[in-house]
Amino acid sequence: MLNGGILSIKIFYLLSAYFLLGCTVRTTGQDVFYLDAQNDFLNYKGHGTDKYFTGGISCGGMIQLKDKQTHYFTIALVQKTYTPSNIRLLPEELSPSDYPYAGITYLSIGYLVFNVNNTSYTKGTFSWGNNGSLSGASLLQRELHKIIGDREPMGWSSQLQLGNIAQTQIEHLHSLLNTNWLNVNTNAAMEIGNTFNNFSLAMEFKIDRSKDSFIEFFSKKINTYTKPHISIWAKPKLEFVIDNRLLQSNPKPSGVSPRNINKLIYHSSVGISFQMKKFLISLIQHYNTPEFNTAMSHAYGEIGIQLNL
Repeated sequence: MLNGGILSIKIFYLLSAYFLLGCTVRTTGQDVFYLDAQNDFLNYKGHGTDKYFTGGISCGGMIQLKDKQTHYFTIALVQKTYTPSNIRLLPEELSPSDYPYAGITYLSIGYLVFNVNNTSYTKGTFSWGNNGSLSGASLLQRELHKIIGDREPMGWSSQLQLGNIAQTQIEHLHSLLNTNWLNVNTNAAMEIGNTFNNFSLAMEFKIDRSKDSFIEFFSKKINTYTKPHISIWAKPKLEFVIDNRLLQSNPKPSGVSPRNINKLIYHSSVGISFQMKKFLISLIQHYNTPEFNTAMSHAYGEIGIQLNL
């Protein structure tokens, strides 16, 4: 069963890679490659927490279609790691009311459309992957901790095993204010699937010396500047949670009531982006209020790079 699962995932990724290469042959213009890395070691307090969402990595691309210059095909491979408050505890010592050990790895493909005035865009994505040992989160965190000499996580044998996950997300952004130094956007998104169901409303604020409406880190579309370019931005967001199977599942049933998830969660992201010609690097701090009744607020950092091809 395990070998069959691994084989099916390999076949899916190979077919997706073949599809991506096929699209590359038929496209031209502003293609973008990006790599994002998140970790709670990078939080504003200056030390890692190794709890809740503790780290992740995204590697993807955005390909401009030849016959429709405002349309893009997107593809990304994403891995996310979650751990409880204390990773030194053995599986039998973990509290069912704490965050579970969990890993998610998925492939996401999507379609992105900017309007002709470059003042709004709509994006739809479909993601398919795995939650469980096939995600590779356990191996990745253990090996990373060995390399940096950090404490070993002791409870991965209790990780959630929800199996395959399938998610669909649609997002729309619209520019409300676009001046030479300030841009304000509104954003709405909805995610549905067999693991996460939620919708969110957000605002985007960007300060820089350009007429580009969007925060490049989120849109993944970057304009080429001949001189060094800096932008400072923020994105406050309210998320309305319908369900979250990661938090509503209990890997160790013991008569304890499941976690009571919070239906309304506040997120904020603050970043600064530096751009030199076709290369952009962003430094971001993320924060969110507690996701369930016994949790605490959480902060983590992110480094993102983008390159126009």
